[in-house]
Amino acid sequence: VAWFWCVGLFATAVVARAFLYDSQAKESLPDQWPMFAVVAGLPAGICSILVKLFMVESPRFLTLKQRYQEAAASLLRMSGNPKNDSLLLDRIERLSVQTPSIIQKSLGLDFREGVRTILSPSLFRYTFILCLIWFLLSFSGYGISSWIGELFKKVGFEDPYAASILYASASVPGNIFATALIERLERRKLLTYSLALGAFSAFLFVFSTNSKMLVLITVCLYQACVTSSWNTVDAITSESFPSVVRSFAFGIMTSFGRTGAIVSNLLNGVLFEDASVGAVLFITGCSMFIAAVAAIQLKDLTGLELRET
Repeated sequence: VAWFWCVGLFATAVVARAFLYDSQAKESLPDQWPMFAVVAGLPAGICSILVKLFMVESPRFLTLKQRYQEAAASLLRMSGNPKNDSLLLDRIERLSVQTPSIIQKSLGLDFREGVRTILSPSLFRYTFILCLIWFLLSFSGYGISSWIGELFKKVGFEDPYAASILYASASVPGNIFATALIERLERRKLLTYSLALGAFSAFLFVFSTNSKMLVLITVCLYQACVTSSWNTVDAITSESFPSVVRSFAFGIMTSFGRTGAIVSNLLNGVLFEDASVGAVLFITGCSMFIAAVAAIQLKDLTGLELRET
């Protein structure tokens, strides 16, 4: 699924160059941004319609909410057999009877209870480390991605939008790397390696701004590492929390990630005006390095049965 994210990133870079850059005059077209925004927003609108028409609710969620008829219908629709199956419904109801504690905990989970659960002694370590990683990875990843065009301009690229397309394309090897190794290596190791290599490429970027070719190599390596890190941290986050609080915990991690992205964009906006590109890249590299150190502290759960409570 993550592969389609990099397809969207690449498409956005291509559309941006088509609308915001005049290749003949070799200049940006800032007045065209409203049209670019409309075109860039179309996929989201189309996807919302497709989700409404074809996406089914999670059978597990419906079962936990004791909506057994809907859970059975959802499973049947997912299997391609929309006909009613009383045997399947009976099995779902019997399963719910066998796991009453899970259902009760899920039904009674409000925001305060969710916070207390993820901050409990058994989960506090995972929560703290993953919140830190999500914040720092978003801080470094989105901080560079949002300002990559400006960064290429400051380095001296005549066509920063073409360079941005190459930068977006680097997500592909990152996805290949993560997909190939996420089940072979421990998830913790893969995340640590990806973050550490990303930090190294950011630091290398600081000393390569005089060579455009080296800039492209290092920034593409960085983007590949960020993509690999995201794929791995998503898997680790979903496996680190019990079922009754998993979605809640994922939402909390996402909020920390969004906060990191906001902070980095505000900070980078100031730094690009008042400081050098090197300062931005150095801070980015430090963020990735700290995240790598934090990842080492995680307990690897690869191949283990996921907890229910």
